[in-house]
Amino acid sequence: MDGDFVTDLGLQVIDLQWLTIKSEMHATSSTKTLVASTECGPAASRLKDQGTEIQVETVYKLSLKDDSESNTLLAEFTTKMLVVLESDRAVSLKEAEEGNLKVAQDRALEVSHSYHRSKIMEMTAQLGFPPYKLPITIEQVLSEFVEGGEPPSSWSE
Repeated sequence: MDGDFVTDLGLQVIDLQWLTIKSEMHATSSTKTLVASTECGPAASRLKDQGTEIQVETVYKLSLKDDSESNTLLAEFTTKMLVVLESDRAVSLKEAEEGNLKVAQDRALEVSHSYHRSKIMEMTAQLGFPPYKLPITIEQVLSEFVEGGEPPSSWSE
């Protein structure tokens, strides 16, 4: 079987659940400019219900540092969400082990991105930082990673 089978897979979102919502304050700073480092992606994928249910965990991590020479870590934020997708056909364990669930992982990132974005904005504001706004679409976030940057890099109060 070739690795393109998943492109024919019909996926429907049947559930979304928060697994982790975590913010940690490490230090304070008087600097007006903050530097952000963002990571996002699928953390895990599992097959359930004879292979017709695909569970994908998506995780976003944001680290804020001050823009000084010391580059002090000010805060870290983590959100993790479980996206449950129903497939229009059973996916075999062999297919899953071959890494052929990328389409399901991409769909889970697309679906969960706005939730992660909103939660990170809320958490940064709750700790007294300007609300941090990830790009509106996951495609914008991922394209900035491909171009070699850490999206977005900085913003000011």
